[in-house]
Amino acid sequence: MLVLPILTDFRLLCKKLGCSRYFHFNGCKYVTPEYYASIKAHRIPTKGDILYSAVGATLGIPAIVNTDEEFCFQRYVALIKPNPNKLLSKFLWYMLKSGTLYKKAWEGTTGSAQPTVPLRAIRMLPIPVPPLPEQHRIVAYLDELQTKVDKMKRLREQAMKELDALLPSILDKAFKGEL
Repeated sequence: MLVLPILTDFRLLCKKLGCSRYFHFNGCKYVTPEYYASIKAHRIPTKGDILYSAVGATLGIPAIVNTDEEFCFQRYVALIKPNPNKLLSKFLWYMLKSGTLYKKAWEGTTGSAQPTVPLRAIRMLPIPVPPLPEQHRIVAYLDELQTKVDKMKRLREQAMKELDALLPSILDKAFKGEL
């Protein structure tokens, strides 16, 4: 029987996202084609859309849909369909990851045990929309910075591994009074 993926644990997905802007289908559950066919067209994600965690402790995490594969998701994920003639998906992703919009999203939450940012609050987020050429320039600049940050993180991890490897010999020398 043909089945289609459903993202069932966006929280786990978000932990795996880290600095990445995309997601994957590892560990997802599936729905039948009949169920998928019953979903309203405006709730079907397409490449370039943004998924936005709208419920719980991981509220406010965006991910760009980077696949043409058909899939659906559960209620705690909001679907944002940017108009590509006015707003770049990557630009919107960066804006949604900004501390300012993240804070605004949390300010718009309802509930306490299970905080939720309602769709109306997501629609009201103050997202600046400069002209497309400016969005392209900003995205290129932020991508360049992200590449540098990723490199620095890798170098830091490598340095930490090297320090961890040196620690036993340093302690050994310290206990022997050789330092």
